[in-house]
Amino acid sequence: MGFGNVLIAVFLTYYSMYIISLVSADKRKNISNLNLDLDKLRKEQVKTLEEQKKFVDLKYPKTIGKSKFSYKSIPFILWRIFYFGVLIYAYIMLLSPFDIGLWVAIPVVMILPIVINLVLAKFNLQKSDLRVFLR
Repeated sequence: MGFGNVLIAVFLTYYSMYIISLVSADKRKNISNLNLDLDKLRKEQVKTLEEQKKFVDLKYPKTIGKSKFSYKSIPFILWRIFYFGVLIYAYIMLLSPFDIGLWVAIPVVMILPIVINLVLAKFNLQKSDLRVFLR
């Protein structure tokens, strides 16, 4: 098994976790509303200072206060590590019969997110992607 297999397994794990998180209707609705608000602010040609601040606050929300360590967060962190480990192990086992070279994995990891975001854009659930750099 080569580095290309591991790279594609990590990529698939990341997007699988994102797609699985979209199962929650509340999260889908929040992402959709946020994208609509950002699109509305992007369409305005000349923005006031308040609109610019609102855009930045929506795009990069501020955290409230400093995060403090809490023992209540340990089970959540351990669950996420276990969840990630199981998914990546499953993908590595699925890809083990194939020997994917690094020269194939890099274009796949660059093109597939663009395709995934185009599909998610139909439902207004997209994340930012590499198309921004291609304009």
